[in-house]
Amino acid sequence: AFLDAAHDVILNSFSHSDVRMTTVRSGWGVTYGNSSAKATIRVENGADISATNLFQMHADVENTVNVITFIPALGESTNLAFSLAIGHSTSLADIRSGAEVEAAAADILAKNLNSFANTAIAAGFGTTAAKEKDTEGSEDDDTGLGITVALGFFQSSALATVSGGMDIG
Repeated sequence: AFLDAAHDVILNSFSHSDVRMTTVRSGWGVTYGNSSAKATIRVENGADISATNLFQMHADVENTVNVITFIPALGESTNLAFSLAIGHSTSLADIRSGAEVEAAAADILAKNLNSFANTAIAAGFGTTAAKEKDTEGSEDDDTGLGITVALGFFQSSALATVSGGMDIG
């Protein structure tokens, strides 16, 4: 394939993913969020690209994961919050071996913009409901149990490779 441009050659790949999950409940809560975004742009073997001015090739990813598990103080003596968040971002700008690019200037970029967050909150143990059960002369029973678990796996890879022939300038 042959491409001859009188001015610029601009090749763009863009991916956007946005996951926002929230659980609010009394006693126990489980929240799971998973977001994957992938942008790939590739010039294959045998391609011949000529630009009088600029050759631009960008692979851009925007990925947001925000997972929240909130167990408020609502009179429960035992509270459990479990939160799992997974985020994958991959961008690739690739000029393969055997491809030819000729231009006055070149801009080749792979970029990831990530916002990954995972929060688990268990509040409310040692409540007034437990204190109200206390009677005169009895041992105080205003203790409780709160457990939070937040697990996350976040991965981001941005790779720009040039293996083909480039004649720039």
